[in-house]
Amino acid sequence: MAVYAAHLTRTLQGTPSIFQVTAQEALGSTVKPALRKLVEYLAAVYPDQCEWSVLWFDELYLLLDCCLQYHYLKHYAASFSESFYGLLRVPLTVSSEFNSGHQRLPDTLEKGSLALLVLFPYLRDKVEKIIDNWREDEEDGKLGKSTGDRLRVAAVRVYSVVHVASACAALAQTGRYLTGATPSPTLTLAILGLTLRDAPPQEPPDYTYAELIKAIFTGRLRRAMLTFPVVGAGLLRVVEYGAFLVQFLRWWDSAPRHHAAMPVPPPPQVSIYLYAPHYTIYGAFLVQFLRWWDSAPRHHAAMPVPPPPQKIERDEKWVNKCPICLNTWRIPTVLPATGYVYCYVCISRAVSATGSCPATRCPASHASLIRLYL
Repeated sequence: MAVYAAHLTRTLQGTPSIFQVTAQEALGSTVKPALRKLVEYLAAVYPDQCEWSVLWFDELYLLLDCCLQYHYLKHYAASFSESFYGLLRVPLTVSSEFNSGHQRLPDTLEKGSLALLVLFPYLRDKVEKIIDNWREDEEDGKLGKSTGDRLRVAAVRVYSVVHVASACAALAQTGRYLTGATPSPTLTLAILGLTLRDAPPQEPPDYTYAELIKAIFTGRLRRAMLTFPVVGAGLLRVVEYGAFLVQFLRWWDSAPRHHAAMPVPPPPQVSIYLYAPHYTIYGAFLVQFLRWWDSAPRHHAAMPVPPPPQKIERDEKWVNKCPICLNTWRIPTVLPATGYVYCYVCISRAVSATGSCPATRCPASHASLIRLYL
């Protein structure tokens, strides 16, 4: 009887709103970009020790994410972001393993959840990188008429269709969830036969930080080892709130609050020229006189002519060529700040990767690129 009562207490709780579902998805998608920025910063500061981590970041994050998600699925029957928002995964069909009193999904659903949470995003990102490279090669005209190149072009087209179809299916699933036609808010949960419910209140921990500190200072190591789970729970809570803080900072940086916080400028003052028309005449004459005085040729004649810029020997091999690919320009594009002319695709990739001119290392952006019609 208690088994069925435990099942009812989990399934009769309130259905999560679409805002909770969307918030936990946004939180889950924030962790990887934040860690990537941290790894890139460490690699820039300590290139000899941390540069390898940028090359293997996807694999390192796969290992970290696998351990984190497995822990939450095992102990809370939810992913990392779902647990943060107080949600847990519940099978749509009655499961004796899940109804046994402890929050634990059946092995098949737990492994399937782990695969769709960890392995599927990893493979998707890898496929997207390959497709993006093939798409850029197609735009550059590097793909010819061979069988392999035609297959790559076809793969780009098929991937675009699949991507649009999956987005439409996810939107349709969300619409069905809002109307109550399906209990699963996302496609991955629907594939696994799971839904989300509000998690029951967690029981208070058996030990506290005070007991851990007291056991350490009194030398009772066995007692201190029993209280170590409190430290692990605290570290997981720090990770959860840290991910939420990163998401909040991204919102704070993109919010238009700065413009709204600017004070309202005072109304324009009544011009004195309305009451003294002759001041306007004298002022206009003075402005015209100053313009003539500034444009007089005697000032420029007195200034020495600056020396011409020195010729750089390395630039001789870049005459009528792109400094990056060393080929004739394809869609010639100039950086006005440096004067170098590149292929559009070459300089676009370089600016996206480094944010600077490849020849001079001067700061550059996509907004400063100007196409030349030669």
